[in-house]
Amino acid sequence: MLLHQAILTRVVRGSQARTTFLNDRVLSARREERRRMARDLHDRVLHGIGLAIQGLDLHRYHAQTSPALARTKIDTAIGLLRQVVHTLQQFTLELRRPVADGGLEQALRSYLTSHVEPPVHVVMHTRGDLASLPAHVSEEVYLILREAARNAVRHAAPSRLEVSVTVDDRALRATLTDDGRGYLPGACSPAGGLSAMRERALGLNGQFSTTSAPGAGTRVDVRVPLGEPAP
Repeated sequence: MLLHQAILTRVVRGSQARTTFLNDRVLSARREERRRMARDLHDRVLHGIGLAIQGLDLHRYHAQTSPALARTKIDTAIGLLRQVVHTLQQFTLELRRPVADGGLEQALRSYLTSHVEPPVHVVMHTRGDLASLPAHVSEEVYLILREAARNAVRHAAPSRLEVSVTVDDRALRATLTDDGRGYLPGACSPAGGLSAMRERALGLNGQFSTTSAPGAGTRVDVRVPLGEPAP
């Protein structure tokens, strides 16, 4: 009896430790997501507003002595403010629940259509019943692939993105491949987007890896167990 109780105690403690570990991973990923959004708000929104204000000041300065130059300054300011509005609209969409009733596939297709613009060519493949995925799995995998696509477009200058998601009874497997400039392994900051993606995958008891080399593009791989223990 004492041995049985000792085994149960050890199992419970191990389960609690594992749960705490996974919760910490999820919280870490969410903190990194907030830091990324704060950086984007500073770099894209506040910077744009600052330049627009500068343009309006220059318009006022030149209004009497050089009306034509003053008009160019206000036109530039209006263009900057329109960019800021567009950026804020994108942030508003991202702050909503990422995966709604349409599920993971629809959310991914919608993001890729609206945020990955020509000349980048996007190909997406799915196999299996993505609609049957648990909501929290769909949402976290969406956030991982969204960050991977954003990183590729922003930093790798690709001409092609290929996304693949496969679901079976045992696991979800997802990949995102680009043909961009690539990078040296270990060259990315651990506080960057790769860290947040890895934390999200680990929070699902899953696996995350990247393969890249300068000039050879980048491949992101995610595996999440479904109804089976992680290997």
